[in-house]
Amino acid sequence: YKYSGLFQASYQVTKTGDKGLPDYSVAKDFKIVWSHRQDAKANPNQTFSASVNFATSSYERTNIGNMYNSNAMSQNTKTSSISYSRYFFDRKLTVAATTNIAQTMRDSSVNVTLPDLNISLSTIYPFKRKKAAGEERWYEKISVRYTGRLTNSIQTKDNLLFKSNLIKDWKNGMKHEIPVSATFTLFKYFNVVPSFNYTERWYTRKIEQSYDPNAAGNVKRDTINGFSRVYDYRMGIQVNTKLYGMYKPWKKLFGDKIEAIRHVVTPSVTANYAPDFGASRYGYYKTYQYTDENGEVRTVEYSPFAGQAFSPPGKGKSESFTFSLDNNVEMKVKTANDSIKKVSLIDQLSASLTYNAAAETRPWSDLSMNLRLKLTKSYTFSMNTSFATYGYKFDENGNVVDND
Repeated sequence: YKYSGLFQASYQVTKTGDKGLPDYSVAKDFKIVWSHRQDAKANPNQTFSASVNFATSSYERTNIGNMYNSNAMSQNTKTSSISYSRYFFDRKLTVAATTNIAQTMRDSSVNVTLPDLNISLSTIYPFKRKKAAGEERWYEKISVRYTGRLTNSIQTKDNLLFKSNLIKDWKNGMKHEIPVSATFTLFKYFNVVPSFNYTERWYTRKIEQSYDPNAAGNVKRDTINGFSRVYDYRMGIQVNTKLYGMYKPWKKLFGDKIEAIRHVVTPSVTANYAPDFGASRYGYYKTYQYTDENGEVRTVEYSPFAGQAFSPPGKGKSESFTFSLDNNVEMKVKTANDSIKKVSLIDQLSASLTYNAAAETRPWSDLSMNLRLKLTKSYTFSMNTSFATYGYKFDENGNVVDND
């Protein structure tokens, strides 16, 4: 079968008291139970599933059948979800949407996400020639990916859900991520990998703040509806190479079983740069001032885009250089039938250290190290550690003092 499932819908009207009297009330409630499961072979480029159990908060309390069903009355939470995905252009483009509803029957609160849309484009080479002739050109190595997410959510009471305003009450936004990279060979032995990552966020509102002694927390918040575009980017470049060393053990000591021991060393240097998106020219962070009880002027910094679907870019300039060294040691041995077998002595022994040129104090990071040994086919030993670069502080005479 292509799919299977069930659908149930209930609608009830509950009247309490006598019409015309003060205690007379009418409650209209409904409940929907829906499940849908698609066979994986039904459509290889499209999937759809549903698991819905939604009811108004007073449905279970006023339903006569539940008076003799303690489980239905004691169920405090209900969750529902619907998901859909589709592939395009030979699965290079994926569009996936989900809807989630979480209900708390105790206080009739509901948390709805409608929809949560994800769009992803796999790695493409936009400048690669369809009919290549000769050697590959440098710009043909440039690759681009894309990831986008649109979210729209609200937390409210179930009786107010359909009365809510999409712009004013719902929390929505969209985020785009576009990484661009390429790999080049320099002087035959060095791999150069430049990269550029661009992120953009779309908001439908922003919240301006100002000091107001009569407002809650002495802060007045004004919501300004409208489209806002916030972006940030970072760029980097990595240079790495591989050094190979072969060693043939002394036969008098190890015999003829060990053919050779190979040591591979992979040094790399990575440089990353990102400007300070907390600068005033971007407008992602603002300030307001007030005078405290001691007569001193205080400055409060905030972001009009904080607390929304996607966080604004972080503050601070970044100019970092990461130095890493990776080691791998393998051994070739002869087996009983004179075949060659590879044995891993050290699967990985790496060290990494970062220097942030934009930091005013303590620019060096801690030294991190990793060791991984393949003991058998089923067991691997891993160990991670770090060494504090600024673990000690010395005075002018070279004596160790407390480093707070």
